[in-house]
Amino acid sequence: MMKKNRYGRSAFSRYLKTLFVFSIILLGGCFTTTIHHGGYAGIRLSPLSFGQEVSLFQRITVHENERVNQIEIALEIDADRIDLVGLAMGQRVLSLHYDGTTLTSSRHTMLPKEVQAEDVLENLQMALWPEDAVRDALPSGWKMEESAGKRFFYLHEQLVSEISYSTEVRWLGVIEIHNQRFGYHLVIHSVSAV
Repeated sequence: MMKKNRYGRSAFSRYLKTLFVFSIILLGGCFTTTIHHGGYAGIRLSPLSFGQEVSLFQRITVHENERVNQIEIALEIDADRIDLVGLAMGQRVLSLHYDGTTLTSSRHTMLPKEVQAEDVLENLQMALWPEDAVRDALPSGWKMEESAGKRFFYLHEQLVSEISYSTEVRWLGVIEIHNQRFGYHLVIHSVSAV
């Protein structure tokens, strides 16, 4: 059982964690976890502010409590939209579409109610969007630092998560997320789908 903590959540870490938890449910695993609420930054950036067009396949490996599990993600971003599909065992478990104004989503009926499309979108943007866009959108109390291939998120001066990138292009190669608050490690392998 994970411990609750007083610090805010890393948005992208929550997104990945939530998709992982659902994949475990589908697999019939006996692993149980607590979904923690609160601490979201509340950002929602336009697709245009990403500044690139990408189409990616991602394999997310979650290391927690000596367990290792994976989930697959298909992601497309252009100036007009963000489309994401999460798959577990070849089955669609979550999809979202955001055009800069309206966010629509669908999810598997077994998906926990704690998984909200707004949180998924925020997580994605905090990890992949340009530094200035994210920093400018963070509310009072939140801080982001970026240097030497790493991104750090703080809430009230307490480290929430550390994100490291294997390449200068944040969305390619390997992204590693160390969540200080909940003690898990995510490894995301991203490749271009085009």
